[in-house]
Amino acid sequence: MTTIRDIAKAAGVSATTVSNVLNGRAKVSQQNRERILKICQEMNYTPNINARNLKYGKTNTVMFMFSDFERSYYLQIIKGIHECLEGHGLGMIVCTYSTSQSFLQNGLVDGAIVLDNNIQDSQILLAAERKMKIVVMERYLESPDISCILTDNYNAMAQLTDGLLKKGYRKFSYIGAYENTLNHKERYDAFRNTLRDASVDFKEENYYLGDYSFSSGVKAARIMIMREELPEVVVCANDDMAAGVVSLFREMSIDVPHKIGVTGFDGTRIWELPDKYLTTVVLPCYEKGYIAAETLVNMIRGSDSVTNKIKVPIRWGQSTI
Repeated sequence: MTTIRDIAKAAGVSATTVSNVLNGRAKVSQQNRERILKICQEMNYTPNINARNLKYGKTNTVMFMFSDFERSYYLQIIKGIHECLEGHGLGMIVCTYSTSQSFLQNGLVDGAIVLDNNIQDSQILLAAERKMKIVVMERYLESPDISCILTDNYNAMAQLTDGLLKKGYRKFSYIGAYENTLNHKERYDAFRNTLRDASVDFKEENYYLGDYSFSSGVKAARIMIMREELPEVVVCANDDMAAGVVSLFREMSIDVPHKIGVTGFDGTRIWELPDKYLTTVVLPCYEKGYIAAETLVNMIRGSDSVTNKIKVPIRWGQSTI
């Protein structure tokens, strides 16, 4: 492997001079700079990033950790993170659970934004103990080196459910997802508690487990039809599952919303449905990503950790009456 000393020997200069060129310092003549860079290219020299990180204690790079490549929900979050970091002159690495551990443990990045349920709280807290700056999205952890960006899921779902009750709906089904996530727990708790406070009964047999995908919404709707006991409204924990429900009902000539209403939760663009057709809670995904990145940048530069809970609006569409 070619080293700075090899480049220096070939160029007839000191290693310090080569280092100044590679780091853009204005201590070398333009003629020598061009000559040294040409030699680096000819000798296929690649800087030892790990060594540089150890020396200067920073990489000017952060990582975003997630594992769900199927949902468009994440694209706007990534865009918000990227544009904020780019504005601050920082780079971004996107990685999944299988590759995240080396970055969390080895100081290869200055900080991390975590939106991956596969990563355990203990793993994040251990990285924070090593003084890595971390922003977690949609989970709450206590640490001076961890900030939390949360969605106000509970109040949003409570308002949505209350609005459905005021519209006259009384017979509900619910399509949820992974029950161990904070998002799901808050949404389902709000749904159940709002019905209970209104003295509206909800039977557990009307709860369907999905996986946030369009296909799981289709499957849940098909089971509802096979049971021959349709609800008045189906409340879904995200828009993709709601779109699957609407698609299957249309295929079976079940009128939405006059026969049955359907709601989602995300506000993402669902290409299978007309724009703004679905009644849903609109999550500001781009803004959440931007705020998460801005929070991390501030922490890297010395600010204290924060907890930010983002309020979200309801959009009433044509999928309910």
